[in-house]
Amino acid sequence: MVPRRVTSTHAFHTALMAPIADEVTEIARTLTLNPPRIPYLSNVTGELITDEQATDPAYWARHLVSPVRFAQGLSRVGTGPLLLEAGPGQTLSSMATVIRGSDAGTIVASMRHPLERQSDTAVALKALGRLWLAAADVDWNVFPAAGLTVTPAAPAPAGARPGEQQAGATERELHALWARLLKSDRDLPRDLSFFEVGGNSLLASRLILRIGRAFGVEMTLRQVYEWSTLTRMAQAVDTLKAGRELAAAEGSSHTSGSQARFRLPNGLTVAHQNEAETLHFYEDIFDHRTYAKHGIRIPDGATVVDVGGNIGLFTLFAHYEAENVRVFTFEPAPPMFELLSRNAADHGVDAALFNIGVSDTESRAEFTFYPRSSGMSSFHPDEAEEKHNLRTIIANQRKAGGVDTAGLDEHADDLLDVRFEAIEFTATLRPLSAVIREQGIERIDLIKIDVQKSERQVIDGIADEDWPKIQQMVLEAHDADGEVARLVALLKSRGFSVVAEQDELYAGTDIHNIYAVRGAIS
Repeated sequence: MVPRRVTSTHAFHTALMAPIADEVTEIARTLTLNPPRIPYLSNVTGELITDEQATDPAYWARHLVSPVRFAQGLSRVGTGPLLLEAGPGQTLSSMATVIRGSDAGTIVASMRHPLERQSDTAVALKALGRLWLAAADVDWNVFPAAGLTVTPAAPAPAGARPGEQQAGATERELHALWARLLKSDRDLPRDLSFFEVGGNSLLASRLILRIGRAFGVEMTLRQVYEWSTLTRMAQAVDTLKAGRELAAAEGSSHTSGSQARFRLPNGLTVAHQNEAETLHFYEDIFDHRTYAKHGIRIPDGATVVDVGGNIGLFTLFAHYEAENVRVFTFEPAPPMFELLSRNAADHGVDAALFNIGVSDTESRAEFTFYPRSSGMSSFHPDEAEEKHNLRTIIANQRKAGGVDTAGLDEHADDLLDVRFEAIEFTATLRPLSAVIREQGIERIDLIKIDVQKSERQVIDGIADEDWPKIQQMVLEAHDADGEVARLVALLKSRGFSVVAEQDELYAGTDIHNIYAVRGAIS
């Protein structure tokens, strides 16, 4: 295996810590070591810890110099239905999803990532709710002791879940507004946001007008995003009707890790963040077959590399396009990687998933993630350019008659500001060739690259000896100062036949697609 450089103060869990192992053992001798009262798995052995190990001072020194056997320990737990991550973010949850695959069961993350703008209480309550739904044994007697109070609710209607309160008049009227706007005759969930059940920025602008007519109050677009579930939006409307100021919400449900599931037009069900963006990706990938044009095809037994995986729709496309396809997918944003992991596991994809970015060197970099426009998230953010591109795409949709933009102009600036509110993540970057070597990849039938202005770094991270392995490539390219022409020339020099084109939807932007195949393009 090729070694990987990581950012760390010391080489923990390696033999390089051996010089201080005796010192650690002596420090451990000064502590009172007791047999565990609750069974736990040792990261040294991957098995249940024994009383002898737990009380042996030398064991803790071995922990310092030994690899962490997390995957082995997870396998020892078995395929039980419920795992709880007791730490910030979803790193271990994502790893568990990948390791367990289709037997992942319910995996609950109990704390927010340090950079996620959510209420800690809201995250904890959501985790508690998911545990209860998974039939966990919740001790409700200690629940109020955490600084929270439980107010007895009115008797629930027949068929309702315990503790579920009935919707008030405002919420029922809002439900009717949502249903008409979304053209939905289903019972819309109270705890999912407007954007998770089919709403988008344009429909939100129209919703504001309808709320004004129905309730005589004026909500801003930002407030629609912040108070985006039926229950919360009803609370916001009632607050405004009472003449009180609506305080900023601690965390929008739309920016949190989504639990929403959506049935695609082709019948596949996916975990996703919002319906409008998911449908846009679906149309691109499945309907328009953007990554399977100009002679690009995925044969049976193919190896596919997906750089810029998002929630995994192209990974699923490759999986269902042919038999026995192996996919290597890269996605640096933790919220998207969590959804990607779920979708790959749910559909039984033969996939290796990497929560990293791809570049031309081993490094770390800040990644700007737009929860409400995840497809524009980038290592090279340019808010002015991204707002221009979004304005242009919406104008093209309006010109083509593919979207109703009633009410948009009045809220256009607010819309763009809200869509490009960002969360920053520090991501690991690796050259593609480093992963090719580590994974022993001998042939790549197709590489798809969609990385928002990082495509040159991805290309430059492919070593000379790996280019002959690549049979086809499709990449989205941003034409800054003639970059598309330079990439076309580079691919031709590597022996590909190449076509570059711009979709009508992106006319007026710098976004193009480049298709490269060995042999003649059909």
